[in-house]
Order: sequence, then structure tokens, then C-alpha cells
Amino acid sequence: MVAAPEETVLVDRATGNRRNPMEDPVLMKMTALPLALVFATAALAAAQAPAPEAAKPMESKAPEAPKPAKTHKVEAEIVAADVENKSVTFKTAGGEKTAPVGVLATYRLKKVKAGDKVTLTCKDGATPEECTEVTFIRVAEVPGAAPEAPKQ
Repeated sequence: MVAAPEETVLVDRATGNRRNPMEDPVLMKMTALPLALVFATAALAAAQAPAPEAAKPMESKAPEAPKPAKTHKVEAEIVAADVENKSVTFKTAGGEKTAPVGVLATYRLKKVKAGDKVTLTCKDGATPEECTEVTFIRVAEVPGAAPEAPKQ
């Protein structure tokens, strides 16, 4: 059998009466005063402490985030789509060009075929007309073609 813990009880030396420390206002005041002094001292010490290094104005030591690449859109017709080499050959008004295909455009590269009219989003090269990489491929809608009904 386990004995129940006894309640903490103080005995008044003068009268011999038993009293609970949680109900004694004098004891509560005697405990609260030193505790308040401890907290006040800690707050005062924290207020007088010198500012840490992190609070000082930051100098730009971190490298700046890379700026996004400039892009342009090109209306083109697909001549060849090479999924293995991740490149596409397309024909524009300026002639035929071949460009590597980026990660996002690789999925669409698998779906296009020669002769498709597309809008390519290209990263600018040395000149804005130069296409260093195809970042997105959008297949042009055929006018008059009805959109496919969703399967149920």
C-alpha cells in the first residue's frame, strides 16, 4: 500500500497552531518580496548589457540573390524535337534555330511534333533575339478546333 503524501504544514512557534503556507498572507509577502527583487535585478542587468553584434546595422556581406534571366517569347514552328539531347529546332521568320530545352520545357518537348505551331519562351543571349535556352513551350491553339470534352 502506498501512503498518500502529507500536506506541507507549518507550525506557529508562538501558538502551536498549524497553518498552510499557501493560506498565510505574511508568508506569501515574505516570499514575494525576494522573488520580485531577483526579477528586477535580472531585468536591470539585461537593460544595461551592451547590444549584441546582431543588433548593429548589417553591412551587406551576403552575396546578392541572382537576378532572374531576361526572357522573350518567340512564335515558331517546330522542325525537330530531340527529347534525348533535350533540344528543339524551330523555324521563325529569321530562319531555323536550334536551342537547348530547360527543365520546365522538357515535359512539353515530349508532346510536340514537327509542324506544330508553338510559342517558345527563351532566355536572352548576348542579344535579345538570341535564344540560349527554351524555358517554356506553349502549343498554339488551332482556330476553329473545339476543345476536348473532359472524360467522365
